[in-house]
Amino acid sequence: MDKDDLGRLLAYTEWANHRVIRATATLALDDWKRDLKGSHGGVRGTLVHILSAETTWRKRSSLSCSAWVRSATRCSSSS
Repeated sequence: MDKDDLGRLLAYTEWANHRVIRATATLALDDWKRDLKGSHGGVRGTLVHILSAETTWRKRSSLSCSAWVRSATRCSSSS
């Protein structure tokens, strides 16, 4: 992955996040809170998961591999 690939990935992530936020902004409160019995509960839980995962990856991207290991996060250069 080079700098241009990363730029496209980040642009896509921003586009997708805005699209999801616009779609969920129209939900009634009951629909927002409803437990859909999915892996993250419902819409709210799924959005919390997306935000948390993105925040984690943004933090990790600023760390070296050795910092990942020190923070007990697995870091491997193998596939």
